[in-house]
Amino acid sequence: MLAALIVLSRRELNWSLVILNNKTLFSIYAYFLLSALWSFDPALSAKRLIRDFGTVLMVLVILTETSPFNAATLLFVRCSYLILPFSVLLIKYYPDLGVMYLPYGGTLLVGVTTHKNQLGMDVLIFGLMIIVDLIARRRSTQISFWNTELIERYAIMFMGTWLLIVSNSITALLCFLIGLTVFFSCKLLLRFQNPWHAITVCLTFLAVLFIIDSTFDISGTLISALGRNRTLTGRTNIWALLKERQINPLIGCGFSGFWDSPMGQSVCLDNNWHINQAHNGYLETYLNGGFVGVALLVVFILTGFKKVISDLFARDLFAQTKFMFFVISVIYNWSESGFFSIGKPIWFILLLIMIDYPPLNTLKTVTADNLTDTLNEADATR
Repeated sequence: MLAALIVLSRRELNWSLVILNNKTLFSIYAYFLLSALWSFDPALSAKRLIRDFGTVLMVLVILTETSPFNAATLLFVRCSYLILPFSVLLIKYYPDLGVMYLPYGGTLLVGVTTHKNQLGMDVLIFGLMIIVDLIARRRSTQISFWNTELIERYAIMFMGTWLLIVSNSITALLCFLIGLTVFFSCKLLLRFQNPWHAITVCLTFLAVLFIIDSTFDISGTLISALGRNRTLTGRTNIWALLKERQINPLIGCGFSGFWDSPMGQSVCLDNNWHINQAHNGYLETYLNGGFVGVALLVVFILTGFKKVISDLFARDLFAQTKFMFFVISVIYNWSESGFFSIGKPIWFILLLIMIDYPPLNTLKTVTADNLTDTLNEADATR
């Protein structure tokens, strides 16, 4: 956090502009900071929130680059060069480090992470960013298929595909497939000249899909086809236990305070397994901030949806990428907790596409124009 603050200070970040353009996001953080007062451990809750806010600072470091899209792509691609190959190495040749052995005799392939779902999330985000980077390179220059950098990325993609399959993280696999579908079908939305028409079509499609699923149970059939039971590997049982807890429905238990409280510990005892998340980002937000927190989150998502759709009509690769990751983030949080989560790339990428800040070159142009006007006025005075 300190390094990010130093960088942003040297770049003369306009905090007033950041807060003004992202009122909902900063309102959420202000509310969660206030919620530490009624948390089980106020000091620990405030500490976790400050650490989480460090993610916002790191995102701002990228957004204040001359080319945020290139900076973000380069960051994720370089991280994938470390995380994916080392995960393969640990799983294949150092199972004591790359494989988690469960008490009842099962195993989870975790690689360099601490859980298979975390590994799946990493592969999901890094794999899609590598694909975006490959497309960007192919569009910008006529690069040979046998170019060294392309071969490296193809090799990393092969490793990521293998990890995505063996990790057995169905949420990550489905989001990966949905992400590719959304990315390559963006052109259908671009046929509408008005962004509001595109938004209306998206919402109508979701409503129709919900009605069809409620009628024919498509999701249940799909879950069974993927080899999962209808409890989503015990998630629905966890949700039922959480709904039975008598928390304050309006303001929740304070940021990250539920699982440290006796109520959170009782869920672990009733489930006969140690858990520290609701496996649903929206339910997790409810536990932390009640209906107030959920309402702020919904406003944040809807505001971001409008922004992403509007940006999509810029018809560039960055806009397509933002729309893809927005859809993935919203879906992913139905079976995993990804909002306000330190160290999870799904939250980092969501902030990256949702935070509204003008490009650095725009700020530089304005500054240069102001400087020119000042010098002209000075010459006139002389």
